[in-house]
Amino acid sequence: MEIEMTKEKSKAEPSALKGTSVLMMLTSLLALLASLAGIFSSDVYRDLIQTGAITEYLILGSVVQDIITVPVSIALFISSFIYIKGKDRRVLTAMAGLVSYIFYGYALFSIQGQYTRLYLIYLAIFGASAYGLMFIVPRLIHMSSLTEVPRGLRRGIAGFLLLILAVLVPVWIMRMQPDIANRAPGELYGVFVLDLAVVFPAFGIIAFNLIRNNAAIDLLTAAALVKVFTLCLSVGLGEFIKPSFGFPQDMAMTFIFITLTIVSAIFSVFIFRKLKAD
Repeated sequence: MEIEMTKEKSKAEPSALKGTSVLMMLTSLLALLASLAGIFSSDVYRDLIQTGAITEYLILGSVVQDIITVPVSIALFISSFIYIKGKDRRVLTAMAGLVSYIFYGYALFSIQGQYTRLYLIYLAIFGASAYGLMFIVPRLIHMSSLTEVPRGLRRGIAGFLLLILAVLVPVWIMRMQPDIANRAPGELYGVFVLDLAVVFPAFGIIAFNLIRNNAAIDLLTAAALVKVFTLCLSVGLGEFIKPSFGFPQDMAMTFIFITLTIVSAIFSVFIFRKLKAD
């Protein structure tokens, strides 16, 4: 009797995420709409130039982010639909990584107050993606297997995440110093807020558990790698094409983010190959 109840509970728990999957589909559609508008309607961001709320450099960054958001949104919609049909935890893991990119991007737009005519949509995407992650992340921890990912791979990913912290935390703090000295936020203050207060601590927690060989963090680790890949791809692309838009190229930042994109893609492939379906 007890075994049957446990089986029924395990079957019912994934079904509880059906509503979250629908929420992710709606989030992906809103993100797709907003990103396409940012790409093809030049006045979406340029209207803010006149108010001084945004610079030409931020417009470039916003459009590059939109370019990456288009395939991410499509992939999230498809993944959410597949998960409703199949309840594969690998698909749920990919969903978490994809929506975390959308969360980050529209958190930036919301926090930095990019008051375009789409601002209310930005807020809706920010909120929906945040709640989606709140529902998905505990399930990823609960659904992780005890024996899937080899210790060596866990240690390698932990080292990679710690390397990100070792490189970017000092750089971000140094880049914040002029803003702190001037008692005024710079144009990238939203990035510093999200990274130093949310993203980097999350990487530290994941790395700590990976070093301890904690299997409960395996699926969350895979989701984090998808997030690293998509975000670094966006930043790396922006750094790479800056000279084409009249901005000086920062070779160090270009190298860092292209390297992070490649390495995160490799680790993502490795860990997803080790994950098993439900």
